[in-house]
Amino acid sequence: MQVTETASNGLKREYKVVVAAEDMATRIGDRLAELQRTVQLKGFRPGKAPVDLLKRRFGEAVVSEVVQKTLQDTSGEVIDRQGVRPAVQPSIEDMSFDEGKDLEYVMAVEVMPEIEAGDFSSYELENLTIAVDDGKVGEALERLRERNKTFEEAAEGHAARTGDAVRIDFTGTIDGETFAGGSAEDHLAEIGSGRMFPEFEASLEGKKAGDSYTVEAPFPDDYGAEHLAGKTARFEVAVKEVRTASTPDLDDAFAKSQGAEDLDGLRDRMSERLTAEYRHVGRQRLKRLLLDKLSGAYSFDVPPSLVDNEFDSIWRQVEREPDHRHGEGGDDGHDRGEPARDEKREEMRTEYRAIAERRVRLGLLLSEIGRAHDIQVTPEDMQQAVIERARQFPGQEAKVVQYYQENPQAMQALTAPILEDRVVDRILTQVTLKERGVTPSEFFEIDSQAEESGKDEGKTAGKTSATGDPADDGSRPGPSRDEERNTRQ
Repeated sequence: MQVTETASNGLKREYKVVVAAEDMATRIGDRLAELQRTVQLKGFRPGKAPVDLLKRRFGEAVVSEVVQKTLQDTSGEVIDRQGVRPAVQPSIEDMSFDEGKDLEYVMAVEVMPEIEAGDFSSYELENLTIAVDDGKVGEALERLRERNKTFEEAAEGHAARTGDAVRIDFTGTIDGETFAGGSAEDHLAEIGSGRMFPEFEASLEGKKAGDSYTVEAPFPDDYGAEHLAGKTARFEVAVKEVRTASTPDLDDAFAKSQGAEDLDGLRDRMSERLTAEYRHVGRQRLKRLLLDKLSGAYSFDVPPSLVDNEFDSIWRQVEREPDHRHGEGGDDGHDRGEPARDEKREEMRTEYRAIAERRVRLGLLLSEIGRAHDIQVTPEDMQQAVIERARQFPGQEAKVVQYYQENPQAMQALTAPILEDRVVDRILTQVTLKERGVTPSEFFEIDSQAEESGKDEGKTAGKTSATGDPADDGSRPGPSRDEERNTRQ
């Protein structure tokens, strides 16, 4: 086999490969001989069919099979001989072969960049530790009570007020035409929840069962569906029922309904949960600071195909989000020919491509550090990750475990963030950490200011709830690692 490097541009390499005609003839002959030993033809005993007959009958298929096998074997040999690490599967181009002639092809490959991980002992990061006080525990318990409130039909003639819920039918129109999502039956709307347009929600106050009325509500100018943005909808509303809320008392009985022995036990559990949640968001902030530090310190080339794949994944996610759709109801955002919108779309694509490149670069860097220090994900780690994932789907744990057992690609998706965190932990052992204790409010204020100043690229990694707590209900510890990877790096 003869190999000649024909192109070297950044991380892209091209090699001209020639497999001699004699070698190809030997490979084809060996395959025919193997076929002779196994094939059974009418009129011939096993292993006695003439090779010439086999070649006439199966020759075209044998040649195709041998060519494919030769491409696979020799391309791997080229990679080993050249001493490069492919970033993606090499591609075979300009392949030519006829019996009696050389097999020739060009192999194009993008290689991994050379990365020197270096030493991180000069890095200094601030680690904020959040203290959980009785006030925060009390607030979390109040949210838990709110989550467990029930609604009962109000007495006849009761006028709906903030905190009540009304069961309604409504039909919305714009310029006399109905629109998708503008109508519903038996919709339960809680007054004061902020889940509906302010004008619509405010109109429910004072209404009684049996009332019918009309209300107008404007769509925001920046509403995700552009054919509705800035327009005013007219809603015909029929109130079918008013319900009043009943919130459980914060006592031992309520604590037992939540699985605790008594109220003190529930307080202890909530304190432990908040402590774990605050530890998680503190860790996520520290990780973001480290990734920002690494991103600023390393500026090597990254394989274009990896960036393209990452960008495509990000962009598909962006286009699935309502706020970023470019038209509804068959409007793909281009048939109107609006230059401003097209320009905004291109700006977004440019922004997310930069994010994709940053994510790939950091991923390669962390991977190289992990390789240099032989950091591994153990079977025990994977088992624990599957268990944690299954716990997120109460009642379906067995199905979740089975899904991961039967899907290696899904298991790989769990492996990547575990390995990433292990590498981050390794780096943090070399970093100088300046510890500072803060209250939850101080922490989220600091985090918010960092986002506004652009230190976090305007993205929402580890973003907290609107209340300034890790979770509105006192139970959810913020974005998962997968969410953090998807929105941050």
